[in-house]
Amino acid sequence: MSCRRSSATTSASPGTASGRRSRPPPATSSGWFHFRPREGGSLDEAELGYRLRRSAWGKGYATEGSRALIRAGFTEHGVERVVADAMAVHTASRRVMEKAGLRLVRTFHQPWPYRVEGEEHGDVEYALSRTDWHDSDS
Repeated sequence: MSCRRSSATTSASPGTASGRRSRPPPATSSGWFHFRPREGGSLDEAELGYRLRRSAWGKGYATEGSRALIRAGFTEHGVERVVADAMAVHTASRRVMEKAGLRLVRTFHQPWPYRVEGEEHGDVEYALSRTDWHDSDS
């Protein structure tokens, strides 16, 4: 499974969890989340992503939002598996994924269209199945 990175986006930051680089949040918000099928992927597998402004870091918003999206995906939308990617060096994003119940699946390297600090350490993929979520939610 590989994710393409867009070259029309900003540099990576610790407030990001998604295999794709993304635009910064609007100036009037604390950030954004996405929960959607991966490009070309199965409809029962959702990719979790978020990008928060620095002022929103460390307040639990990413964990709370991620947990809510995962719960809704599994209970209301027929999702069977949730995945999320981040740069390996983004320890805060990795911790959010772990707190939301996702577990490390793999570390991988892929080419970037531009130089990003920390890229030499690769990317990580985390995932959570509906069965594992249900078992941990009991």
